Amino acid sequence: MHGSDAINSEEKLLVCRSDGETSIHKHDFVEIVYFETGIGTHYIDKQTYAARNGNVCVLNTEVEHFYSIKRETSNQISVINIIFYPDFFSGNYTGHNFIDEFYYSLFNEHIDKNNQTKYIQLSRDLNKEISNLFHMLKREFEKKDIGYLELCRSLITTILIKIFNDYRKNITQKENTLSNSNKSLVENIISYLKRNIQK
Repeated sequence: MHGSDAINSEEKLLVCRSDGETSIHKHDFVEIVYFETGIGTHYIDKQTYAARNGNVCVLNTEVEHFYSIKRETSNQISVINIIFYPDFFSGNYTGHNFIDEFYYSLFNEHIDKNNQTKYIQLSRDLNKEISNLFHMLKREFEKKDIGYLELCRSLITTILIKIFNDYRKNITQKENTLSNSNKSLVENIISYLKRNIQK
């Protein structure tokens, strides 16, 4: 999918609501998806994630994905899409690596030093505040008052900072859990060795 089919070349941004399932696709723009209503599945780069209201996903360019409705429910999936070219933001961001580059520009560190981050999927509710930010962004983009692109840029930056911070918390919690389980494993091994060496 090409951004030129949807994104105004002067704005380099589109904020819209879409309903229903999508077919597998990839595109030449960065996408932030906010699942507003419904229950389904989001397939990203051959991985499967639950999709329900409050979930957020940030996708670099050229990442294959689609979402489908959970058949047992009658709810339609409704999302707010933020799609933009990387050069919507000042700076030398590239599409394939936008997430890492933008994250680095905000926090002066890399998300993952070993790998390029193709996407971030947060499968839990961020909170009412981020929902409000998405809706405010959509309203401002639709109104197109003087200065709306700068306001949209600020709101998207705020949304990304909140997503990145939540992502960092999730990673830290996983690392701490892993560290605690490793510590427990080491303690059990030492205890076992002490019992068996003394015999």
